Amino acid sequence: MNPTGNFISFIIYIIILVGALSTFGYFVYKRFIILKVAQKEPINRWDNIGKRILMVLQFFIGQGRILDRRFLGAGIMHAFIFWGFLAVSINTIHLLGGGFYSGFHLPFLAPGSFLGNIYSGFRDVFEVIVLIMVSYALFRRLVIKPKRVTLSGEAILVLLLIGILMVTDFISGGAKVAAGLNEEFSPMSQLFGTWMAGMSAETLVLFHDASWWLHVLSLLFFLNLLPNSKHFHVITSLFNVFLRRFDYGALRLIDLEEAENFGVSQIEQSSWKDILDIYTCTECGRCQDVCPAYNTGKKLSPKEINVRSRHHLYEDKTPFLLQLAKMKDGKKEYEGKALVGDVIETEMLWACTTCKACEEACPLFIEYIDRIVDMRRYLVLEEGDMAPELATTFKNLENQGNPWGLAASSRDDWAEGMDVPRITEDTEVLYWIGCSGSFDDRNVKVTKSMIKILNAAGINYGILGKRNRVQVTRQDDPATSIYTRCWR
Repeated sequence: MNPTGNFISFIIYIIILVGALSTFGYFVYKRFIILKVAQKEPINRWDNIGKRILMVLQFFIGQGRILDRRFLGAGIMHAFIFWGFLAVSINTIHLLGGGFYSGFHLPFLAPGSFLGNIYSGFRDVFEVIVLIMVSYALFRRLVIKPKRVTLSGEAILVLLLIGILMVTDFISGGAKVAAGLNEEFSPMSQLFGTWMAGMSAETLVLFHDASWWLHVLSLLFFLNLLPNSKHFHVITSLFNVFLRRFDYGALRLIDLEEAENFGVSQIEQSSWKDILDIYTCTECGRCQDVCPAYNTGKKLSPKEINVRSRHHLYEDKTPFLLQLAKMKDGKKEYEGKALVGDVIETEMLWACTTCKACEEACPLFIEYIDRIVDMRRYLVLEEGDMAPELATTFKNLENQGNPWGLAASSRDDWAEGMDVPRITEDTEVLYWIGCSGSFDDRNVKVTKSMIKILNAAGINYGILGKRNRVQVTRQDDPATSIYTRCWR
């Protein structure tokens, strides 16, 4: 049984294989060029190599975050499909190599050999598990329809393709068993071979060759679907996990003196890591499910920001960015939709509380906060556009030095009747209280308790009192910065 045994079928196989791999290479090349056009990443993504490799083992190979107990059912399903793909990858190499040379196999994995039998049995187990998980995934999407998951025909197609790859493997193996040609240990091939026993030799060859060709065509079609859909994460997730950020707790800095753009209004103004995040989103909706803004009825959905950005990038921006990459000066104005305002409404951006719950839930370490803040920076610094609540806050800061607009002279009224030293040249420790600890009733209680602790401990400390102030300066030119300053 050799589907490419004659000259014509062999030539057809070569044409299909080379054409499919070349097309796939072109699609990936386009995606890579867009990463090169994007801005430099200000955060070091190549430090702690050893730690990054461990992260890949834990969260890519081990699917650590996929198996989050909050999403355990879907996590188990996805993890086993992924592990199944890894288990079947060697078989895929054997199958494609078999198109050139019948019986091709990797070293030490010959059919019937000790290691070959171990692998074939291992492969069968995972192929069965993958089929079960694919069936569950189809049921989940067609019947259960979870709210957080983006339901699409493309996802159904991919699940069917995965199922086809598993079943065609069983059929081709079963045909070999029924024809008495199978040498490997394969329980599933034996099972299918039993069902196919009694068929004529011609029928068995037809079943084997048809399933082999269907497997190859499905595999190559799936391969070319990846870089043109959300399933690009099959390729990019490894890199996204490896390049994850470790310095949580700080926003990316912006050089107000050297920057050409203040924030991000077009997708090419994003960093290459931001684009990689957009490529990698699986649309699983975990970020949306834990987002407090979304769960309280706000318009924000972190997942939707990724989905809209990717559609905009693929459908609107790619031709422009490929042209931009060819230009020596790299300068060309885009006349289509703007990322901020047209693709992503400002209401979505201002609803974000920057709590990072979305980033903690994302199984592939996609970073949302810096992107959202960068788009906000553009709105404020270049457009002078901000949420009404923020405008009020800035006005209060400018007039009274605190967000609530309370009288600046009452900043240390809470200290009346308490032994609270003010800072002097001899003070060793500054107890910085800030606005919240001075004006918010709940936090004033914390401030007073801390004062009692410091006094009881005999610490040489002091507070700024009325000398603590925040000033906001905003010039008429919207391109200039809004900044805050705190001083004695």
